[in-house]
Amino acid sequence: MSESRFFRVVIVTWVTGIAVALSLLALDCMPHRRGLASAVQSFMQMAFGGVVAGAIVPIVAERFWAFPLGAMVLGGIAFGLWWFTARQPAPAP
Repeated sequence: MSESRFFRVVIVTWVTGIAVALSLLALDCMPHRRGLASAVQSFMQMAFGGVVAGAIVPIVAERFWAFPLGAMVLGGIAFGLWWFTARQPAPAP
């Protein structure tokens, strides 16, 4: 196996593990409605993937430097959303 392919396999495996861990954390937000939380999380993940594949990739495919810039912008948006929700007070049980 070439070195490049090895690193791709490692990165995909790591990202998949992170996605599973985040999915479990999302399910813990609504312990009495795990089915609903799972369905909404899955829908949002697929919808966002469709928007990225259908709208954002054709825009950034024109230039090579636009791919990492687009990834940084999406990462910044995700960090901002996480930061906003982390500052919210915890709901009462």
